[in-house]
Amino acid sequence: MHFNRHSLLFRSYLLIIVILTSGLLLTANIVNQMLEAHFNEEATRHISILANGSIDDLLAKDYGDMESWVKATASHDAYAFAFIQSPSGKILIHSDLGYAGMQKKPINTTIPLYLRIHYEDQPATEIIYPILIEDTLLGTAHLAYYNQYRNSLIKSTLTQLAVLFVALLLIMLTGLYLLIRRHPSSNSG
Repeated sequence: MHFNRHSLLFRSYLLIIVILTSGLLLTANIVNQMLEAHFNEEATRHISILANGSIDDLLAKDYGDMESWVKATASHDAYAFAFIQSPSGKILIHSDLGYAGMQKKPINTTIPLYLRIHYEDQPATEIIYPILIEDTLLGTAHLAYYNQYRNSLIKSTLTQLAVLFVALLLIMLTGLYLLIRRHPSSNSG
């Protein structure tokens, strides 16, 4: 089979582009999943600290300390709200104090739950974490984060990955061009 230099260069470029694009898409998918899992793990860690840290305050009905726990948990810009709810549905303390004392349908659970919600017209993920002493449910801790915040972190990381991909692609294509250009054509002679 006879290939001229331009045909070989074109086919090589095409092969490199296909391989690198496939690699980029696979890597982007993996990075997306890893960042989303990491964000959920961080939020779950924060809500678990709130739930476990508020047990004594729930037993003592110390709403001042509970308020401190809730405000500290919800202080990050990514978080929409945090609150502690009784098993009967009463919101005992909320990061937005206007909600404290309100009644909300209780979701009594013994395992963490992740719900897709809308808060202040923005999509969010709410984590509901049980507050337990042995098998007794004292209440639930709730923490919601804005999906937009998580998505912007993912988008920023994927943008950096795409820039790296383009740089790598340009280096490889330039190197291939220089390599093929230096070697004499196989049809000369």
